[in-house]
Amino acid sequence: MKKRIEQIFLCEKNSLSKLKNSKDFFAKLLKATLKNNNY
Repeated sequence: MKKRIEQIFLCEKNSLSKLKNSKDFFAKLLKATLKNNNY
């Protein structure tokens, strides 16, 4: 049972860091798009 909880916790942690990375990625993408539209 404890091992299962640890696995779930690790999964959550990984998805959180992935979420943060994708957020940064989308922010960069948005900035690049805006920059390209201002020519």
